[in-house]
Amino acid sequence: MTSNDTESKPRPKRKVDHIVWKVCTVFFCLTTISLAIFLAVIYLKDGEPVNKQRNARLEDRLPVPRTGDLKVKPTNPKYPDVLHDLTAEELRKVRDYMIWRTNLELVPFENARPNSNYIFLIELYTPEKDQVLAYLYNKKRIPRREAKVVIFHGAWFPHKVVEYRVWPTDSPANHRLIANPIYTRNPIPFNARPLDKVQLFFANKILHNATREAYQLLNESFGLAYHNCTPESQTCLKFIPAVPYYSSTGHRKVWYIAVRDVEGHYLHPIGFQILINQDNVDASQWRVDRVFYNGGYQRTIEQLMYKYKRNVIQKLKVPEPKYGANMYSTFNRRGQLMPNASKRAPQSFEFDGARYTARGQHIDYLGWSFDFRVRTTTGLQIFNLLYNNERIAYEISLQEIAVLFSGADAIHKTHNHFGSSWGIGASTFELIPGVDCPAHALFFDSIHLINSHSPSENKNCVCVFEHNNGIPLRRHYSDNQKGEFTFAGGMPDNVLIVRAVSTLNNADYIMDYIFHQDGTVEVRITPTGYLSVTHFTYDSDEYGHQIHDNVIGNLHTTLFHFKVDLDVMDENNRISTYSIRPERIHHPFVNDRRRNQKRFERVLKQNEKESVIKQGDPTSPTYILVHNPSSRSRHNHHRGYRLHVPESPIGILLNDTGVDSATSWAKYKVAVTKRKAAEDTSSSIYTQMQQHGPIVNFEQFIKDDEHIVDEDIVAWVSMGVEHIPTAENIPTKTTSGSSLSFFLKPFNFFQEDPSISSTDAINITPRARFHDVKVERYGTNTKIAYECVIPSRGPDQFNGTRWMTKAHTEYKDRPYTFDVDSRDRLSRDRYPQDRDSRDRYPQDRDSRDRYPQDRISRDRYIQDRQSRDHHSQDRRSRDRYLQDRYSRHRH
Repeated sequence: MTSNDTESKPRPKRKVDHIVWKVCTVFFCLTTISLAIFLAVIYLKDGEPVNKQRNARLEDRLPVPRTGDLKVKPTNPKYPDVLHDLTAEELRKVRDYMIWRTNLELVPFENARPNSNYIFLIELYTPEKDQVLAYLYNKKRIPRREAKVVIFHGAWFPHKVVEYRVWPTDSPANHRLIANPIYTRNPIPFNARPLDKVQLFFANKILHNATREAYQLLNESFGLAYHNCTPESQTCLKFIPAVPYYSSTGHRKVWYIAVRDVEGHYLHPIGFQILINQDNVDASQWRVDRVFYNGGYQRTIEQLMYKYKRNVIQKLKVPEPKYGANMYSTFNRRGQLMPNASKRAPQSFEFDGARYTARGQHIDYLGWSFDFRVRTTTGLQIFNLLYNNERIAYEISLQEIAVLFSGADAIHKTHNHFGSSWGIGASTFELIPGVDCPAHALFFDSIHLINSHSPSENKNCVCVFEHNNGIPLRRHYSDNQKGEFTFAGGMPDNVLIVRAVSTLNNADYIMDYIFHQDGTVEVRITPTGYLSVTHFTYDSDEYGHQIHDNVIGNLHTTLFHFKVDLDVMDENNRISTYSIRPERIHHPFVNDRRRNQKRFERVLKQNEKESVIKQGDPTSPTYILVHNPSSRSRHNHHRGYRLHVPESPIGILLNDTGVDSATSWAKYKVAVTKRKAAEDTSSSIYTQMQQHGPIVNFEQFIKDDEHIVDEDIVAWVSMGVEHIPTAENIPTKTTSGSSLSFFLKPFNFFQEDPSISSTDAINITPRARFHDVKVERYGTNTKIAYECVIPSRGPDQFNGTRWMTKAHTEYKDRPYTFDVDSRDRLSRDRYPQDRDSRDRYPQDRDSRDRYPQDRISRDRYIQDRQSRDHHSQDRRSRDRYLQDRYSRHRH
């Protein structure tokens, strides 16, 4: 063989290897690209709907933990659910139809004047209840979606407010005038219309002219101006409208309160107010009717300035506040730092993902099923509430928020505030993850068209989340009277909360619907936000405290009204009351001795007036029960729900002084009426400007005294609170102790507590002669889902015995043992009966976690791993070691 032959043989092999490597490289690249495309498709397919529905708009500014595996089916805007709010497209179509395809001579909102015809409000026209139920349960045709349109007819005479029904919302072609039979006046008076941006725009021109004439007074007294200031100078005025109450005149007059235009301007009154007469539909005829300055009233600006320049009235000099980050009205942190170290507060997590599902605005949660919506005028509502597929209620909703003020000045003497006139639902704004709701909550948007030409989308204004209430729903420790136990168990009160927060001018109201696993529904509302204050005067001591320099916090009463349309099993229900009465009986075993005990009296209410329970009535029944006569429990009791309404502190005031007809519902703790479609709400958007003769008077609901046995009935619930402001309400009122709640509690509705089926429960029993315990979790996964979460003490650390009691010193030599699964945490939590000793070893988190490589080293009394292993090899020596440690701690 020649040398050329020997050299020529390996060359083809290298060439083949090179080709193989090229093919492999190309195949690997193609595989990688295909996998990347596949993952991108999966992400866009599965992730996008969730992101669209969650709308986590603050995620760029706030860290939001992973929210689990919750899958949300978004609402199809072309085919919304029967109770879903109107979509943006529906609102635009209805608006355009009313403006361009009717002969109502409407102008767009942005071009409107008080003497124009224009649209003020468009919202869903609530479908008939029987049609909705027929669709949901009998598979009938879905009810036609209609819109309710409120129009201000200022161009026509007589001037009036008119409501229309428009249908169908996806392609409007018909409209009809609404003549609601419960309205006390038809047509609605033009002066009853709510205050809107159109009117405020023209009132602002009056204020500019008035403050220009009073510039010398404003500058010398307050160092402020309105018509010629810049926000950067911090010398600007801001005017807040406050609608007073006129008993019989029917005039339309609005007070405008001057405040400093700074952060938290509600707390910066200066004692200058202007009353504008807005009776005429022609805004050019509006005029200043009164001026308030330094406790006195003048009829015009000219009169005020004439007296001011000639020193006829006493001049006022209000010092400027200390501007800056520490100004008292701001939310900036100030004072002593708490806590001293910047440690993060506890947070809640959904370790296995959310346990509720959302399909549009329909929620399912551990047996609960319901729909929610945000009505533009009245706010968050719950519809079609079921538990384990059994009907409980058709509607639970807020009807009205009324604030009744008191004070020495003219405004607080005459001013009442009604939330529905300002749009409770339209005032639900974006919620802050980690503050307003947990970061893992599910957020929803709402869309409204009120006081505007175009629909407005309120992002993340409703949140749904599961929450641990921090208290057991039920628990028990069974003592065997020998220093031991037979069993111990319980269940945390994990609930689902649906929340929205309405901001009405200075005040915020947190609205919660809370669903417990024992079948209880809690309806809770919590007021917070800024106070309504006035400038300090010496005759205001009886109406409020001075909460800051020259600032008086005025006494006020806040009232809430709710509608509860209970359908226990079906629509045919009854209402009964249980009154607990004392009785005196003979002792069964001791002669000539008597004993006091109690019994209850049950009364079936026959008509509406008989069902009324007034505020503060000492004879009011203890229990209010709505039950179904055709459905009985296993023990032959009527299945029902109890309406539990705690007493409100407003009863004495209302009974002693009476209350205006606009808030006549506040006199009744509970009132039950026969359901009527016309009696949809207990108040209206016209109440603010028509308080003496309200368009909807709740007294008319009860006046006809209809029969309510075996009927579709509605319970109307009112609650309230009195508030005397203090310095602690600076900058805002806190929520602690401010919440008001009422409950719907099952009353023989179930055969037993329905939460007994929950896997959240824990049952602990002793074993191995009390040397060990068995923790039954009913299949619940207890593994920590996030490595960043510090392992915490769990129920597997439970012991149940009381070794330290003097009555059981015979057990003092028994070693403390532990469950096999908890041995890694024993050294940290060996003695649960003594919290101090339990936390004595890890004296601070830094030292405990200084050596993450060695978990045992964080316990200072177990010096090294080998020592522990040495003791574990010899059971006897290990027990002796543990006994010695126990003895040291006992002494």
